[in-house]
Amino acid sequence: MSSLPNPLGQPWSLLLYYLDRFSSTAVRAAINNLWSFMKINPAVAFTLILLTLMFGAGIVSSSWGYAIGRQALTGVRQPETSPSNAAAANRSGEKHSELVLVDENKIIEDVQVRIDSGN
Repeated sequence: MSSLPNPLGQPWSLLLYYLDRFSSTAVRAAINNLWSFMKINPAVAFTLILLTLMFGAGIVSSSWGYAIGRQALTGVRQPETSPSNAAAANRSGEKHSELVLVDENKIIEDVQVRIDSGN
């Protein structure tokens, strides 16, 4: 039987095994502390590791999206008119164009002409 830990049951075990074999005493102490924590309940430890990784990925992706959005909106400004100014301009004598209803048969004829001409 091999002295290596089962990598499928505890995915981090193989990494910790090699770090423990080829590291200094300070790193070994930290690994032993981590190893003793993981021996308490590996499922909880693995869940916390995955949760931490997902939280980190969320922070990285949101900050990257914010940076891209900010860069995309550089130079874009709000319009300099407001609805109250537009209402005041309409009261001053400007006319709105009135709604003109077009006959449906005329629209169909125009479309048919465009299809037949190839445009």
